Amino acid sequence: MLKKALAASIAALSLLSLSAHADFVYRTPAGMKFSPAEAATSAPSGVSKLACGIDHCYALRDGNIWSVGRNNYGQLGAPSLSADTSVWTDTGVAADDVAAGDYHGLALINGNVWSVGYNAQGQLGRPDAGSYHGAWTDTGVQATAISAAQLYSLAIVNGNVHHAGENGYRTAGDGTTYDHGTFTDTGRAAEKIAAGDRHALAISGGRVFSTGENNYGPLGLGTQTTEAVWRDTGFDADEIAAGYRISYAIKNGTVWSSGHNRYGQSGRSSTHYCSGYGCTLSFGDTGQSATAISAGYLSGYAIDGGIIKSVGRDAHGELGIGQSAGSYTVSWQDTGLSAEVIEGSQYFVVAASGGQLLGSGSNTFGQLGTGNTDNQNIFTAAQE
Repeated sequence: MLKKALAASIAALSLLSLSAHADFVYRTPAGMKFSPAEAATSAPSGVSKLACGIDHCYALRDGNIWSVGRNNYGQLGAPSLSADTSVWTDTGVAADDVAAGDYHGLALINGNVWSVGYNAQGQLGRPDAGSYHGAWTDTGVQATAISAAQLYSLAIVNGNVHHAGENGYRTAGDGTTYDHGTFTDTGRAAEKIAAGDRHALAISGGRVFSTGENNYGPLGLGTQTTEAVWRDTGFDADEIAAGYRISYAIKNGTVWSSGHNRYGQSGRSSTHYCSGYGCTLSFGDTGQSATAISAGYLSGYAIDGGIIKSVGRDAHGELGIGQSAGSYTVSWQDTGLSAEVIEGSQYFVVAASGGQLLGSGSNTFGQLGTGNTDNQNIFTAAQE
């Protein structure tokens, strides 16, 4: 547990210039300081994927699913856990990929979709909506990719996007507004998918397609019209990420964005307004180069030259740059931390180069894995 006096002194140190990586300060659970270079070598390697819901996270570490945080619906998928945990725990389940919705999880295991947690509206892809499951269960659906958000799930099955769960926001894109209790073919061919809070994205033949709620313009169509079928954005991209009413993409090594921008989370150097909403309606170049992106709740993240960049609202310290809670930034900030894998929500979890897990932001249920439930505004190492 961090001692308050030491935490305060370290937090003060974190206000040093972000432009000099060697001077930026991080915390370990014991309150010890270390530099980004030290973070990169402080733990064994092996984290290939991170996926986080509202208050829980998964990590693929050395081929196994590890989990941390809230467990009110069994979403941690670890039979040994009957309550929340603030320490990363090996579930013992080997997987090739993992995804997280608000209170559920998906995994690809030997080509099949497995699911765990809350099945309120069929998001587990099994016909027992309203139930919940604390153990990973095979849905019997074979897929090549998975994504999850809020109370729904996406999977690519036989080359097409399939949808399970809540569909009131038209995230299925199949022209319906009713929920799907099992994975249902939407008819949209795709190679990549990204589930957002109220909208969904797909890449097909290099082109971005979108569906769902569009009040803030996350569909990238130049309108604020909600769509119940997949629409061609006319925008080509290599990677996509979908968050709370905002979309990010990587095109030719640069981050592009469309959607909610009340707190500058589009990364386009200002807050934009349209018809009463802070938003951008079409994909625009942010000027931030990146090799990876992640969408938080009201924030965005990128890896550029191996270093994490963050932008948008910093309500709980999720930007990881030592700001006071409730701040926001309209330009991409250099966190100074070298990382290989990133995942954002109302908190931010990363796997630093070398495998060390760290987190910053909201920590009400221990989802940062730091061994406590204290919010953090700079990157703090997980308890190993």
